[in-house]
Amino acid sequence: MLRAPAVSAVAVLLWAGLSGCMGYLRPFVVAENGRAAVVLSTVGAEQEEDQRTLVFVRGSGGDGDWRRLVDRQGAARAAAAWRGELWLFFPSGCAALPFDEERPKARLVPFEPSWPVQAAVTHQGALWALGSVCTGEMDVQLCAARRGPASDAWEELPPGPPLGVAVSQMSAAGSGRRLWVLWRKRGADGQIQPETFTAFHEDGRWTSGPARDIGRTRFVALADPGGGGVLVAAGGRSEPSWMKWLPHSSPLVLYRLDDSGWSPLPSPGVAWRDSISVMLTPAAVVLEAPTAGAGEGEAGETARESAGADAGASGRPELLVLSGRSGSVAVLRAPLGAAADPGAQAASPREMASLSVDLVSPEIVLVPGLFVSALLVGAGLGMIAVRRRRASPLAPGQPRAAPLLPRGLAWLVDNLLLALVLFLSTSAFGLTLSLLCRDDRLMMLSVLCHRALFVAYAWVFESRWGATPGKLLFGLRLADDFGHRPSGRAALIRNLLRFVDELLIFPMPGLLLVAASRSSRRLGDMLAGTTVTTAAALAEVHEDRRRKSDRFGMP
Repeated sequence: MLRAPAVSAVAVLLWAGLSGCMGYLRPFVVAENGRAAVVLSTVGAEQEEDQRTLVFVRGSGGDGDWRRLVDRQGAARAAAAWRGELWLFFPSGCAALPFDEERPKARLVPFEPSWPVQAAVTHQGALWALGSVCTGEMDVQLCAARRGPASDAWEELPPGPPLGVAVSQMSAAGSGRRLWVLWRKRGADGQIQPETFTAFHEDGRWTSGPARDIGRTRFVALADPGGGGVLVAAGGRSEPSWMKWLPHSSPLVLYRLDDSGWSPLPSPGVAWRDSISVMLTPAAVVLEAPTAGAGEGEAGETARESAGADAGASGRPELLVLSGRSGSVAVLRAPLGAAADPGAQAASPREMASLSVDLVSPEIVLVPGLFVSALLVGAGLGMIAVRRRRASPLAPGQPRAAPLLPRGLAWLVDNLLLALVLFLSTSAFGLTLSLLCRDDRLMMLSVLCHRALFVAYAWVFESRWGATPGKLLFGLRLADDFGHRPSGRAALIRNLLRFVDELLIFPMPGLLLVAASRSSRRLGDMLAGTTVTTAAALAEVHEDRRRKSDRFGMP
């Protein structure tokens, strides 16, 4: 019978091994005149058919009235709300979606800049697209294009200030006449620098702004409802991180950026959170409060009413923040009273809605399904073989074979232990699990490396200690026909034939041979002369041999 600690260990390893398979999401939160949208796009999928963008919009029925607007092929790199439409920027162009239609049809807008779009924002009635381009071996330049307000054509602006060797993240927000752009650099060694650099565009020219070390965590620039600068929200996970497969949460930290520099603000009590399966980067938007003179005429009155509905009874601006969960994303809402007035007391955030996210691909579901099917079929065949072997007992002195169920669990534990080590190693080089699962060549290479390392892993443990950690966990041992620990040569032969018995990752041939053989041996055990037995069975063999030696003088 399996002990509770062993069952718990298997459950934890299964959870750790199969988690993180739902993909890594790049989120955007946009709002305009009381309408809000959440855009989630996949990151790391190189195949175009695996790239998706999910769009959720808030309806008129209240905070919880969020609906899934559309799913688009491709991964959006930036998003912004402009003139009643949601603008999505893809590597091959951009598309505009109406907010109000039940099933909107995307309007494709020609836009093919020579640089990738990394941020999008509305400023002074115009839609801005921002990015960077490499102009030399060690020089990256800021690029920008503008659409509107007077023209419906894209206008590329003169290049901005140099950004460094490479840009790892970029965000932008408007304040008054200034458009602020924030970015983080990578050094010549490829490491992300902790400083966040800034520049602003005003009166047709770019000016460098102050920089600040806010750590290597992610950040996002927000429009400051008080004016005079922009808000910067920082938090989340730094990258790269070898612990990114673990759930993570960090408090939201707010700064105000203006002419006087960076000044920290009281936290609104919100935390960036990414789950194992979602892994969000920070995303937030400010819903503006009603202000006097927000507009003239009917349009201005409508804008004030929309903003007032969002800001609540307090009339203060609020912050929408995303929080990751397993298979879903929560939309949180927190008043920005502390940010607008440092002397005010911040209220607790509340959850508006939970958006269901499903990014599991059929290939990812198939692998654990094959494992479970193989174990179930093998267990059934093993039960039939046990009845047959009762009529043909083992030879005297030969150890009794172990039951099939603990053998299968031990094999699964060993595979998951090694897979976890390999996953942490590849994560240190920036290879995510979603990227490995969606690239056929990387997946095959990772499987081959895993099986080759598993052969070496099992050979070392079985030749030195007679059991792998998985076998030790379930009380199993490997022995030869006389109950002794196998030699290094026998252990090597046994493990090299795993490529035949397991067909890389599907152990059906080995299970069939185990069920058919009298001593529950697969092909590797038959050629190596070994048997997977239990510690109790070995103890019985050794005790029986000791009694015979004492009585009859047998060796």
